[in-house]
Amino acid sequence: MVNFGKHQSKLDRKQRTHKNDIGYELQTALLLLSNVWDVDAKTTALWYYWRWRIESFFKLLKQAGHQLESWQQESGLALAKRLLIASMACVVVWQVAHSELPAAKEIQSFLVKLSGRQMKRSKPVTWSALLAGFWSLLSMLEVIENYSVDELHQFRNLLRKTSSAFAKLVPE
Repeated sequence: MVNFGKHQSKLDRKQRTHKNDIGYELQTALLLLSNVWDVDAKTTALWYYWRWRIESFFKLLKQAGHQLESWQQESGLALAKRLLIASMACVVVWQVAHSELPAAKEIQSFLVKLSGRQMKRSKPVTWSALLAGFWSLLSMLEVIENYSVDELHQFRNLLRKTSSAFAKLVPE
């Protein structure tokens, strides 16, 4: 760039970037994102594809009510275990969402109902609704395995006695 002193064009001044300029930060970010020069474009595109899949996975964990960002595990191992369990649930949801079996639509509908989410007619099933419904189903199955029907009726009656709102919600 030729410097003409105070007669320098505005365009030339805009093209220069200083550490205080937004353009400098953007330029630095671009250098960080594209600093591997000995890799072909196909491999770079594959890397970005996988990065996007990972971002989508974490977005799913955040949207489905798991509050991923607020997990407060005591150790890295505890965090890894919790992430592994959540990942296994995501695999189940992925398989349900992509299944060609006739029962898949019924399972999807059931999980969406359990999630409590309102869905659009144009998109009756979302991954986050399936995952939220799956967690509800797992909770229900645990209750069924650990409590008898009589014990559940006792809990219901106790709730009726302690909460008038519950008594109105679930009449005898």
